Amino acid sequence: MPATPSRLDGAPLLSNEDRRALHDEWRAIQESFDQDPKGAVAQADRLVAAAMRNLSNSFAADRGALERQWEAGGEVSGEALERALQRYSAFFHRLTAR
Repeated sequence: MPATPSRLDGAPLLSNEDRRALHDEWRAIQESFDQDPKGAVAQADRLVAAAMRNLSNSFAADRGALERQWEAGGEVSGEALERALQRYSAFFHRLTAR
């Protein structure tokens, strides 16, 4: 069954540990804004860039694992493929949300 917006809650984009670390860093950036607005914006830019790299690397690792199974002639379960599509769908819908 294709991933639909109503089924996206089960498709986390980041690990709990990564989410916590990003939230902690984001909170620190926000708290630093009054003292150093330019520095806070620069830190926010670096944090977003790092989060995007982390997410991109995560997608690439997942895709690589599927490709290695295919190249080895192995079967990839429909469940694994559905999870992968749900994760892509979650990202796409969050990215394009209004």
